[in-house]
Amino acid sequence: MSKVVVKFYLNEQFISSKPMNSQDNLKTVREKLKEKICDFQQFLSKDGELIDISDEDSFTIGDIINESRIINVKEMGDKNEAEIKLNDKIISTVQVDTKTKLSDIRKLIQNIPESAHFYTLDNEIIEKEDEETFLLEDIINNLKNEKENIITVGICLNGKPLINKQLNENLFLSDIRKEIENVKNIPKEFVFENQKGFKILTDDEQSLKLSSILYDNTINIIAEEVLKIREQINTQIEGLRKSLNNALSKLSEIKRTYEQISFYRDKVNNNKDYTFTVSVTVQKMVDLKPGEYITNCLYCHKTCCYPCDIKGDIKDGCCCIGANGYCKICGCHYTQHANSRYRFEYVTETKQQTAQEVLQRYNEGKKGIANAENMLKKLEEEYYKIQTECYDKQVKIVERINRLSEIAPNNKVNGFNEYLDQLIQTENDEKKSGYQERIKGYNQLKQSNEITEYIMKKSGSKKSMEEIWAEVERKMKELK
Repeated sequence: MSKVVVKFYLNEQFISSKPMNSQDNLKTVREKLKEKICDFQQFLSKDGELIDISDEDSFTIGDIINESRIINVKEMGDKNEAEIKLNDKIISTVQVDTKTKLSDIRKLIQNIPESAHFYTLDNEIIEKEDEETFLLEDIINNLKNEKENIITVGICLNGKPLINKQLNENLFLSDIRKEIENVKNIPKEFVFENQKGFKILTDDEQSLKLSSILYDNTINIIAEEVLKIREQINTQIEGLRKSLNNALSKLSEIKRTYEQISFYRDKVNNNKDYTFTVSVTVQKMVDLKPGEYITNCLYCHKTCCYPCDIKGDIKDGCCCIGANGYCKICGCHYTQHANSRYRFEYVTETKQQTAQEVLQRYNEGKKGIANAENMLKKLEEEYYKIQTECYDKQVKIVERINRLSEIAPNNKVNGFNEYLDQLIQTENDEKKSGYQERIKGYNQLKQSNEITEYIMKKSGSKKSMEEIWAEVERKMKELK
């Protein structure tokens, strides 16, 4: 086997010079010249005869090279004259077989810009990687420059306008990322958002075009750091919302028990075994779907983050865990948290209980006060204590929503009742089990909120929360 520098001529025009081994077969040569010759171009023997492409692995360079170290290539096939237009201007007229692949046309015509794309007869763009599957006859005279698809795009960072940039709306997001990641003030790590405000996974960027996320020629990108904060706040809001719903269920439970004991007061006092129906809030374990993950607290048996992105049991990176390592939902350390096969939910169930069982549950085993009158007073205290907790939860929810509005696109909430109106609307839209009771509870909270805010505004900071709620209690009773 000997080395030889071969000169290649296409239709008697020099196209390349390459070092080769004399024993290389023509199939190998074609592969090495793939940027220079096309499938409809064939090698010639020393006698000028065409060598069929299917026979190329049977011929070597030594079989066809001439004394001048030249190998000739010739175009074959039924040729037609084809005009190639770029933005409706003719850039080339060639004699070519209409069965020629578009990838070969690109090689053949040197003045087709890299930024140009072929288009189908339906005016749809043909990606470069698909040019192998399209023939010239599929798209006669349909070549356009990508510049026709260049538009001015407003780029927002964390919901706030940052810059305008000229971008091709037909490029994939993975290519857009390369174009904007070096722009000043754009963080190195960011995610795209779709038109509904959901983050787009990096793996999906190669299949989504810029046009799919444009809204009024604007896109929004979120810094990973901001995204992390936003997810943490959303997790806190969801945890507080669930806690608020649980408190509402407890309020409903106390109210019904109060009504039962008040109505059957004499029977309860005279017969501790008297049975009546009460509503109780119970915790249930609900199995997760395949592929779902969760963060449960092993200490207080509570779901703190669902769904969770972290698969394992090391939860220090979870959205619900703060920088100090403690959970922002339940307050326990992250080492007390783990993944589970289930999530905790609270549901309201009706049960038959004796008066004695109810009295023991609320009196906590104390003696001497196990009668209906004292029980009613105890229930009232419990009721307004939970209402106070509901108020505190609403304060925290509104604070977090408004913090969220500062760092990312989000509607600011002007007050507790505005947030409750949003919850009521969601309940009406989703109509999940027990939604009517929750709406009733939200409306009661709205009423007590209005009274509370009025009292606080009137009294300033002179009164304690205990005094304020005592006045709320009096005014609520007046409204009944």
